[in-house]
Amino acid sequence: MEKFSGWRDAGTGIHPFLYPKPPRTDTAVYYSAFKCYLVGPIIAVIKLILILIITLLTFLLEVIGLVFIVPAVVQSWKSFLYLIFGRCILFLCGFYYIETSEVSVKKLKANSKSKPVNAQPLRQLIVSNHSSYLDILYYAYSYAPIFLGVTVDGKVARLSTWDAFTDAGNVLTHLDDSMTLSDYLKADTSNIPIVLFPEGTTSNGRGILKFIPVFKDFNMKDSKVQITVMGIKYVWDQFCPTFTTGNKLTHFFNVLIQFKNTMEVRTLKQSDLLSTIENVDSNSLDSELATLLGQTLRLRQVSKSAKDKIEFLKYFNDREVNSYPNKKVK
Repeated sequence: MEKFSGWRDAGTGIHPFLYPKPPRTDTAVYYSAFKCYLVGPIIAVIKLILILIITLLTFLLEVIGLVFIVPAVVQSWKSFLYLIFGRCILFLCGFYYIETSEVSVKKLKANSKSKPVNAQPLRQLIVSNHSSYLDILYYAYSYAPIFLGVTVDGKVARLSTWDAFTDAGNVLTHLDDSMTLSDYLKADTSNIPIVLFPEGTTSNGRGILKFIPVFKDFNMKDSKVQITVMGIKYVWDQFCPTFTTGNKLTHFFNVLIQFKNTMEVRTLKQSDLLSTIENVDSNSLDSELATLLGQTLRLRQVSKSAKDKIEFLKYFNDREVNSYPNKKVK
């Protein structure tokens, strides 16, 4: 759309913030009408009720665990709950099968050897792209992790799973108790995995946004974490599960209307990561990780960032309000 051309990346032609629209064909229009207006809404309402019940049950059991289970196994209890109920929610969202794969971005010569992965168990720090609130559901189900919110000035703060879910799509300009990533890792010495979205907001999944400099002054050796580069892609035909703007509840209802949704999760081979960043200084680590993430997902990097999305959201929401005076934009 020309009216949003100011936020199109000049180098790639990618517009990372606009919601992708499916191609219009006669067959697609008839199928969409059948799905969205006849069968889909009824199924979606049933799914939504089941998801609400599962969410409430998960919350209650988690609270019971905090009260009655000894602290040493609380995280294991939480992981168990999220593994079972999180997968049920993803299933109801149409993700019946989630393809996971480990990828390599380096071509090794005949006599070359991969750099050995550190055998010492380290805390996992997952560096991921972010294109939907559904990312939160997947990581919660898989790792029951700590989510770190990233502000536009590169500070981080711990978010609950619910806050990470509801904040998806927004740009965080301030968080209480925010600090540098290095300071957070010094303060929190648990072994709970961490999920970090260095883009600082969601894109539409067509490119990797410029990373916020969250790894500035980050020391790999002193951090006692193992960085894992992992990315999520959504393969779609009629409705795109990525979320950048608009009403999250409406978007989620449309996700439930779909008969099937597809998610692919790709993890960079650890030896590839280590051999790339072992001699990289902290000031260049953000850009190196962004490059590796793009190669892992086979997505191009764009020059637009979370700061650009602040301006985009203001312009987008102003247009929505002016076009539909009675419409509330969330």
